[in-house]
Amino acid sequence: MVPVIDSDSGEVTAVFGIDYPEDIWQRHVNVHLTLASIIVICLFAILGILYRLSINNKRIKESERSKAVILSNLPGMTYRCNFDKDWTMIFVSEGCLELTGYPAESLLNNKEISFNALISKEYQDYLWERWHDVIASKTKLKEEYELITRDGTIKWVFEQGQPLYDEKGAVVALEGLIIDITDRKTKEEEINYLNDYDFLTGLYNRRYLEKIRKEIEDEKYLPVSVIVGDINGLKLINDAFGHAQGDNLIIQTAKLLKECCGEKGILVRTGGDEFTAILLNSDERAAETMMEQIRGSLSELNRKAGNEAFYLHVSLGSSTKHRVYESLEKTFKDAEDHMYKRKLLDHKSSHSSIVSSIKATIYERSQETEAHAKRMTFFAKKIGERFNFSSVEMDNMEIFAALHDLG
Repeated sequence: MVPVIDSDSGEVTAVFGIDYPEDIWQRHVNVHLTLASIIVICLFAILGILYRLSINNKRIKESERSKAVILSNLPGMTYRCNFDKDWTMIFVSEGCLELTGYPAESLLNNKEISFNALISKEYQDYLWERWHDVIASKTKLKEEYELITRDGTIKWVFEQGQPLYDEKGAVVALEGLIIDITDRKTKEEEINYLNDYDFLTGLYNRRYLEKIRKEIEDEKYLPVSVIVGDINGLKLINDAFGHAQGDNLIIQTAKLLKECCGEKGILVRTGGDEFTAILLNSDERAAETMMEQIRGSLSELNRKAGNEAFYLHVSLGSSTKHRVYESLEKTFKDAEDHMYKRKLLDHKSSHSSIVSSIKATIYERSQETEAHAKRMTFFAKKIGERFNFSSVEMDNMEIFAALHDLG
C-alpha cells in the first residue's frame, strides 16, 4: 500500500493499495525469475560462444600463419588453378617470383600472363593430355618439363599435383607443387654426355657404339658402310714430343673427320688413335668417296703445316654390309683389316717398315728384281683401274705385286 499525503498540511489523508491475491503474486514473481534466469543463461551461453569463436579465430589465424610460413619456405611454387588450357591460377605462393620471374599477382586470374604461356611449347599439349589421364585414372601427376622465365631463361621443373573433386565427382580445381630441378638436369646431362661422348674430341665413344650396334643392323639402314681410320706414328709423337702434342694430333684428326663426315655418318673414337665412321644407307662407292675426301683434306692440312714432323697421316679402310643376315661384326673386322693393309703401303706408317724390310731383302738380289717389282705394281694398278676395282681390291693388288717374289 502507498499513503496519500496532503501537500498543505503534510498529513496523511488516505492510503492507496491494491488487493492482489498471494498465489497470483507468487506466480508473477516465479515467471519473472524464470525469465531473468533464462536471460542470464543465454548471456552466459553467448559469452561462451563468443569466447570459443575468439579462440577458434586465433587458431585459424595461427594455422594460416603457419601455412603461409610453410608455403613461403617450400622450394618452388605451390598453386591452385582451374582445369583449363591456361591453367588459370586461383592461388600462387610467393615462390612464384623466384621460379618464373613474375610476382604471384601477375599469374592470378591470368592478370599479366597465364601459366600455360610460361610452359615450353613442346610440352603444352603433352601436359594437357597428361592431366586428362590423371583425372581419368584418379591418380596424381608427376612430370618434368621446361619453363621459360620472364628473362627468357629456360628452367627444368618437376610438378607434382592432384585434382580436387566436388561431391558429384567433378573436377573443381587442381593443386600441387612445382620446383626447379635445373641443376639436377644439368648434372644428369653431363653424366649422359660423358657416358656417350669422348671427352677429348667430343666424338661418340666406344660405349655409345655398342649401345647403337643392334639399332643400325635394322634393314632400313642397308647398305651400311664402315670406315676405320688409324693415326700413323702417334706413339712416336707421344714419345718424342709428349702426350700434349699427341692429344693435339688426335683433336686435329677428329676435327678434320667431323668436317668431312658432317651429318653423313656416325663418327666414333674407338681407341687411342683409332676412329670409326658408320655410314647408313651408303654403299662401297659412298665409302670410297668419303675416304678420298678425307685423304684430300689431310693433304691440304699437311701442305699448310710448317713442320713435317707434325704432318697428320691417317690410314683408312672400309667395308660394306648389304644384307640383313651378314654380320656387322665382320663388316667392322673387314674394314679394320683393310685399314691395316693400307698401313703396310703407307710410307709414314710404322707398319710399312715391315714391307720395306722385306722389299729391301728381295731387292738385294738384283736391280732387275726391284725394277720388276715396280713394273708389276704399275701394271697391277692399271689393271685395277681398268676393271674398276674397289680400293680394298686395289690395295690387295699392290701388296701382291710388291711381294709376289717373296717365295
